[in-house]
Amino acid sequence: RFPSVIARMLRAFRAVRSVTAPIAPKPVDTIQVFNGLLLGSRLVKEQKIEHAKWRRCQTVGDALRLVPGLEDMSQSIVKDVQVYDLLDMFTDPDPMTQYVLDPELLIRHASGYLYQEAHFELERIPSSQLAFEGLAWQDAKSGVPKRDARFTPPSLARTIVQQAFDAFGNLVKNKPEPLRILDPACGSGVFLQEAIRELAYRKFNGTVIVTGFDNSDVSCAIATFCLKQAIYELEHDNMKIDFEIEMRDALTNSWGKHDIVLMNPPFMSWERMSGDEKSCVNNILGDLVSGRVDKAMAFIWNATKHLSQGGVVGTILPGPLLNNDSGFKWRGALQSEMMLSLIGKFSGYGYFPGTLVEPAFIIMQKFIQGATSHDISIRTLLASEGHEDESLRFLRRNISGGVKEIGIDIADRVVSLDPLSWMPKSSIDDDIRNKLQATGITCVGDLFSVFQGAKTGKNGTFVLTQTQINELPRNEHKYFRPAAGSKSIDLGTFLNSHFVFYPYNNNGATIGSESDLSKLLPQYYKSHLLPAKDVLIKRPGFDKIWWMLTRPRNWQMYRTPKLISKSFGQAGSFAYDKEGDFIVVQGYAWLWKSPASPKKSDECTVNSNIDQGDEPLERYFTEGFDEFDDGQLPWAYLALLNSPQFERLLGLVCPRVQGGQFDLASKYIHDVYLPDLSVESSLDGKVVRQLATMGRAIWSGDQVHGKTLAELVAKAYGIPLEQWGVEFGNYA
Repeated sequence: RFPSVIARMLRAFRAVRSVTAPIAPKPVDTIQVFNGLLLGSRLVKEQKIEHAKWRRCQTVGDALRLVPGLEDMSQSIVKDVQVYDLLDMFTDPDPMTQYVLDPELLIRHASGYLYQEAHFELERIPSSQLAFEGLAWQDAKSGVPKRDARFTPPSLARTIVQQAFDAFGNLVKNKPEPLRILDPACGSGVFLQEAIRELAYRKFNGTVIVTGFDNSDVSCAIATFCLKQAIYELEHDNMKIDFEIEMRDALTNSWGKHDIVLMNPPFMSWERMSGDEKSCVNNILGDLVSGRVDKAMAFIWNATKHLSQGGVVGTILPGPLLNNDSGFKWRGALQSEMMLSLIGKFSGYGYFPGTLVEPAFIIMQKFIQGATSHDISIRTLLASEGHEDESLRFLRRNISGGVKEIGIDIADRVVSLDPLSWMPKSSIDDDIRNKLQATGITCVGDLFSVFQGAKTGKNGTFVLTQTQINELPRNEHKYFRPAAGSKSIDLGTFLNSHFVFYPYNNNGATIGSESDLSKLLPQYYKSHLLPAKDVLIKRPGFDKIWWMLTRPRNWQMYRTPKLISKSFGQAGSFAYDKEGDFIVVQGYAWLWKSPASPKKSDECTVNSNIDQGDEPLERYFTEGFDEFDDGQLPWAYLALLNSPQFERLLGLVCPRVQGGQFDLASKYIHDVYLPDLSVESSLDGKVVRQLATMGRAIWSGDQVHGKTLAELVAKAYGIPLEQWGVEFGNYA
């Protein structure tokens, strides 16, 4: 029923746009006319406008003159536009379902969904096209909004509002001065609507001033309309409500002082920001800028600067900001000024379609003067995809002791918050960590040296596709090696889709001069290298050997078997280079720590020396590898690394990035729990052999039964499968 209402109203919206666009092409005009007709239909249902009189309207002006407060709009440039049978779409039963629209319920419970799709329609089809489409009564296709334009579901907005008011405490009920609430990225105004409804529910009888900012005139028109309707519902309550929706860029103006800030700020990575946006973010964050910051960080930090004493922020934010490197200083600064009371995290991307980042939300209160942050009680919420709304219902019920259901983990924890990570851990994660620590299990860094792959200096020049390689003469192919990394590993196997220019062998570079280069690879030199020479020659130290890779990584000059991971990934992101043919480009190589290998304590020094090229590497790659590469171990580890359990363990240590993948850099993965499969006394050799069989199947692209793999990995870690809380599918 719910989707059918949205579909019908979208048809009405599109029809309104079709008749108004030729006269008033501004999207905000369409929104205002649509809002007026929706409001008129509400008054018809309430019998404040006679239905027969409503049906007799011939023009937009006729209809809007019947709606109190819209008399001025009835004289606008669209006043003479014919409404045809538009009005029937708002008041008559749907011809397919016979359902009759209830405008009040639509405005209260579904306006956000409706206006999200309407906003998308405005972006998807230019007004100029609609002039030739007639009334366009056909169903409008719903779409995916821009990644930084996300509608906030009412259930999430309601939960954040309630939790923020709880954190603000009795100040809400007893506050003698006006209560000031701000949403600096208000969109359709869902937070502000839920705020005044929650205040009414709590019997607030003072004055509340609600303010919303948005840089879209369409959003401001929607928010104003929806907020007026929410206030209309509460007209008999004792609470006095003043509100203002202002079109402005929130990051370039002062916000004033507020008691509560509620928001779903734009999720926008550094790469997607304009120059002006980057400047604004830099000005607000100042010394807190580190790495690739997100625009949401500026909104949240700015909120803390515009809070009254004891004020509260309730905000949605990109999940990676809870534990990524770019947010380390920012989280530390927030901790120095704010006390967190709630951290929530949703797994997956279904809750905000169109985004490539998992959502999270936090509630935090500005320290009252003299207060300090020690061990604090924080409520945490984790919900897997499909369980988000259910988890929010549990959270609103405030169940003592928390909730542990399938896909839901809510708990109260006393923690000493660390700016390294605010990522909430589930009870299952805590149990697994404690059990593995008790066994004294090894970690990745105890067993493998993890090396970063080559840096080319310009991937578009040095890394070629199979098609590009085929266009080169065959005698030039020998200077290229298959590239391993993000684009060439899928479900534990190599795609052989990319090749990297790698003119090196055990003795170093094999091409000594540009003259030799042009003779040995005339086609590649002419078609790929020369066009990029001006860029490549500007690299420090490459003025004379500009055709070489920036960081070839000397250890890659030796053809040695190795496990390889993507730079960012999860289960399925690990592969095994059996012959040592692949050059790691966007990824990491895992080399077994044999007796001839450097010890764990020397690893950082070795990595540094290898990059500089002054380490005598012959012994490192020629001694002690038979025990690993000629046996079952690499295949067994290939299966284990691509298991759901190892992905769960990645989540204990590795931060997530946009897209939900884990950062697999050596500094993180070094501490991921990994059993030593070479110690036969601690593990049944049959398990290793069976894992190796599965690893070979994964490597070959054959189907592997997911549950069987998970059962074997559970035995390798010594924790029964049912205690891992993982889902598993097949490799095919």
